[in-house]
Amino acid sequence: MSLPKLNDNLNKVSSLPEKPTLTSAELQAVFDEAGNIIKDYLNNTLTGAIETLITTTVNANKTVVENTLTSTSITSALASAQGKVLNERITTVANEKQKIIGIGTDDPSGGEDGDVYIKIFE
Repeated sequence: MSLPKLNDNLNKVSSLPEKPTLTSAELQAVFDEAGNIIKDYLNNTLTGAIETLITTTVNANKTVVENTLTSTSITSALASAQGKVLNERITTVANEKQKIIGIGTDDPSGGEDGDVYIKIFE
């Protein structure tokens, strides 16, 4: 699964005429438009896609391990001990080691190496 791309035209200001014909309120709205498109994309499109990708990946890996552990085939039975260790490690990663994706309007504080923080400018 690939992440959705932002393909909207963000050249809102450069497409304005050299001599403004808009009111100040209309001009402010044009200046804010590209930022609001980006904010909407981050909050409503990209964040959901990332969360889905993480959940899908973790669940898929867990299913493979569980299928190996419960299989009746000789090959899978020989790998059972390794599968148990792998299952424990996947569970640990999924529950304790998963990095955080934070979103906010303030500067990030705290966190650990590897955490992702998306700052939204309003």
